[in-house]
Amino acid sequence: MEKILIVDDWVDVFKPTRKILREDGYQVRQVATAQEAWEKLSTSRYDIVIIDTSEDTEIKKGKCLSEILEESFPNTLRIGWTAAAMYLTPSDIRKYHHIISKPVITDDIKKGIEEGYKRMND
Repeated sequence: MEKILIVDDWVDVFKPTRKILREDGYQVRQVATAQEAWEKLSTSRYDIVIIDTSEDTEIKKGKCLSEILEESFPNTLRIGWTAAAMYLTPSDIRKYHHIISKPVITDDIKKGIEEGYKRMND
């Protein structure tokens, strides 16, 4: 069973999404900040980390969560989601295996996971 960590401060908004992903066989945990995510990642392995790009903040030695994930957990799928995709720079986009635009529906997440794995394995 794959484990997903969602990093987004809109905890209540994603309750239905977490429920559907659990019904599809994923173990899902949500935290509100990058620092909380790092604490979870320090004690437990996650297969997929979905990060609200506005929460992808510096947590250690000038590096943001997605950069630390890339270095420390290279086999973890990194998906970014954002309401402001048009403002992401190429360097922002490279931090993730896939980007999903908000508002997010569960099918977008499922497709993002599939597309992210394809990109990760290319």
